[in-house]
Amino acid sequence: MSKHNKKRNVGIIYELLLRHISNCLIENRKHDAQKALNIIEKRFKKGTELYKEFRLFNALAKSTVSGSHIAAAVLQEAKNAARSSNFKKLDIEKSNLIKDINYKLNDSNFYYRSVPDYKDYATIQTVLNEWRAGSECNLSTLIEYENKVVERLIHEKNEINIKIMSL
Repeated sequence: MSKHNKKRNVGIIYELLLRHISNCLIENRKHDAQKALNIIEKRFKKGTELYKEFRLFNALAKSTVSGSHIAAAVLQEAKNAARSSNFKKLDIEKSNLIKDINYKLNDSNFYYRSVPDYKDYATIQTVLNEWRAGSECNLSTLIEYENKVVERLIHEKNEINIKIMSL
């Protein structure tokens, strides 16, 4: 099983970008928030491998299913989608995303912000990477991680509902 790299984890990076934007808006740094938003719009645009991976990642991270048989079917579809992606192109797109973050945001704390579902996100990204590795993967570890993803799919998510109250 390959070591997890949070800079190449599409779910964690997206979450960090959103947190960066939120911090900038709270601190009234609209120009800095716009820089991060521009990165999201450019790098996660429809048709890119990064966009495809993010949608796949998000489906595994945010969806809830009613039973293990449905979760197994979802996992199989996700595996097929992961294997059909253009990994070389995805790798280049991730490198360009990291480069944009490093050079355009100028935030030394960017990668050190807390992400609540970090372990789950790491597991999901590792599973996606291992599916692409095919016969090179560690099967027993992959099975363990797939089981964790299935548990996450079956477990009901707690969504935070934000209500805006008018004064």
